[in-house]
Amino acid sequence: MKNLILWSILFSLFSAFMGCDANPVNRLVNPSPSNISGVWSGAWVIYDDEVKTGGAIMTYNTGATLDFHSTDNPHSGKDCIRYSWDGSPVLTYASLPAHPTDYIQSGYSGFSLICAPTDAQYFTATRNLSLGGYTKITFWARGELFTNVNLRVEANSNDQNQYKYASGYPGVWQGTVTSGWQQYSVKLDTTTTNLNNLAAATDFIKIILLYTPGPDDPPRGNGGTVFLDDIELTK
Repeated sequence: MKNLILWSILFSLFSAFMGCDANPVNRLVNPSPSNISGVWSGAWVIYDDEVKTGGAIMTYNTGATLDFHSTDNPHSGKDCIRYSWDGSPVLTYASLPAHPTDYIQSGYSGFSLICAPTDAQYFTATRNLSLGGYTKITFWARGELFTNVNLRVEANSNDQNQYKYASGYPGVWQGTVTSGWQQYSVKLDTTTTNLNNLAAATDFIKIILLYTPGPDDPPRGNGGTVFLDDIELTK
């Protein structure tokens, strides 16, 4: 878990695009007309067959496989997201521009759908998503995770300690997934403290595969594969 302390600086990372296309950035699209007209009326579709945020994809490390157009039994439509990590040590991006403090770790692997059009604009090109009155993120997931590996989903947050919080804390869901599609929900903070800070959002959603060994477990796990589909900000 000590490696997780660097999550608070991971968001100045170098963005590496991965997937089945030679140029996956071309697959990023602005919100469709239906999303634009309905963005303040109840739901913002973050992913359904394609990324619908108008933002970039930020990966936290190399060494995993990310495919936004997997045709392997999507929940709906023709495509879903497939994220796979075999548990092998991964190179984690710790700082820009030359990554002088990159390091190898085996505790987690992940990516984020960010609000900015490029990773270089991560801190400056924020989005105001608060007008939608959203109270949660819903998503469908299935897959196979090995022993002590969890799927962890985080909403946008201005709290640098978010990585410490257990599932159920505002903006955090963590657990295992089954081989069949199930819907899950991440509750957002809508109080005046607004930890999830949708008025100046940097991220739509963060997806992490997290290995949390016990005292007698090996230092690294075997990772797993997770499929995600129909991700929405909703009331």
